[in-house]
Amino acid sequence: MAKLLVGMESETMEALRRAAAEAGVPMAEIVRRALRAYLRGLPEDPWDRAFRVVGRYAGDASDVAEHHDRYLEEAYAE
Repeated sequence: MAKLLVGMESETMEALRRAAAEAGVPMAEIVRRALRAYLRGLPEDPWDRAFRVVGRYAGDASDVAEHHDRYLEEAYAE
């Protein structure tokens, strides 16, 4: 596990000590949990979302890249 030195105000440190004591876990675990929760709430990179769909869908057409507008027009007409 990588280590990180973090500076914080004394009031924050005391609140962290209390939270860790109440939860019965080390202060580092409280920080890890808080950081994971924060990172989950960050907006997703739109490119990551786009790349997740690549290859997930299959069809019979072999020329979709070339004629995508026509296929979209047909799909919306239905």
